[in-house]
Amino acid sequence: MKKLLLIASVLLSTLTFSQTWNITGNAGTTPANNFVGTTDTQDLVLKTNNLERLRVHSSGSVGIGTAPDPRLILSVQGQSAFGANINSDVFYIGNDHPSVDNGMSLFFMRYGKYQPNNPGVIDVAG
Repeated sequence: MKKLLLIASVLLSTLTFSQTWNITGNAGTTPANNFVGTTDTQDLVLKTNNLERLRVHSSGSVGIGTAPDPRLILSVQGQSAFGANINSDVFYIGNDHPSVDNGMSLFFMRYGKYQPNNPGVIDVAG
């Protein structure tokens, strides 16, 4: 009887303390303790078809379709589409700093391969 009780308690504790993430979702998680990510200085990589699609660098920079640039928060390489089906702004690029110095660019579009003078620049003057 003691042997059976010991086996049952080991099985029960294994099932109770199992730390797995379910592909159908998880409930009762606490973001401070339960997360998808790394706890060391290694990057987090997401793949599909065994090809890297997104990388979060250990510094926090994110690269989608390209390596993360440590100078930027987000780097995206490839075609992108932004859309909305709402009566509001569809896409916003802005600078929320309280002041922008004279000569700084608010908006900058570059098509440098064929247009070296970088059309689409909106600069601050005055």
